[in-house]
Amino acid sequence: MKLRPVRAARGMVGAGNPLAAAEGLAVLRAGGNAVDAAIAAAAVLAVVSPHECGLGGDMLGLVYDAASGQVHALNASGRSPAAATLEQYRDGMPMTGARSISVPGMVGGWAAAVQRFGSRPLDTLLAGAIRYAEEGFLAYTDLIGNTAERSASILADPHCQALFLPEGQPLREGALLRQPAAAATLRAIAAGGAAGFFLGPVGGCVGAAADGRGAP
Repeated sequence: MKLRPVRAARGMVGAGNPLAAAEGLAVLRAGGNAVDAAIAAAAVLAVVSPHECGLGGDMLGLVYDAASGQVHALNASGRSPAAATLEQYRDGMPMTGARSISVPGMVGGWAAAVQRFGSRPLDTLLAGAIRYAEEGFLAYTDLIGNTAERSASILADPHCQALFLPEGQPLREGALLRQPAAAATLRAIAAGGAAGFFLGPVGGCVGAAADGRGAP
């Protein structure tokens, strides 16, 4: 197959899932700018590709300002947890468990990018992601394959199992996947910005899961 360049006269959105790319394009067509489109697409990815771009991830961004010719860099990669010590990592970084992760920075990055460069409020940009989380989307090959590969980890968490391995088996191709808890989290972010994620019930659940207490 011959690869051909893709060109667009007024804007373009690329994403790891067509639903995310379509959401970013819709934002552009509605008058949003490139940063608006990127955040809207990333939020949809957090729902439809949680194995690649979940809400607990990080964000790195480059924004080119055509008026000034400047490039602005945003590093919203998570820092180490406040309670972490060097002694806990003498044997290196584990691959699983609470000590394998950093403080998730992506949602904070969204809020910072919208405040500095966006032209639409964050709640508007999250509308598409909320819709896919509440109403669902069709399971596809990559998502199904990833859950099968990580079945041992997923089965260890009853919440994940209920979503991605119902009855202990991967979803069928084309099965409708709804994520009401993700929708509630996105609605908290839409209502409260970054604080809606890091503080309150969502932050409490994250902290409880990290220290082994389970969801409050």
